[in-house]
Amino acid sequence: MTIIPIYLFMNIVLSGIWLLQGKYKNAVVLYKAIFWNVGKLKSTLQKRSRIQKIRKVSDKEYFKLCRKNPRVSYYIALLTRKFENYVDSPL
Repeated sequence: MTIIPIYLFMNIVLSGIWLLQGKYKNAVVLYKAIFWNVGKLKSTLQKRSRIQKIRKVSDKEYFKLCRKNPRVSYYIALLTRKFENYVDSPL
């Protein structure tokens, strides 16, 4: 579970940016989503355990296909919601 702390940190930073931008509803919704997931954590882990038993591709193999180091422009597009002009380089 090395992704969860990074994910939480990024969301806290994002919510801080939204608060500074005056987008209070966005920040509140983000925290509601985090707390909802924390409340459902036990059942989520149980379901994940069942799924892991029937998977054909391991996490390790899957994450080899995922881009590990997106360019800075990706994060800018993410924050500004301007994905229509975003073009990523091939893997």
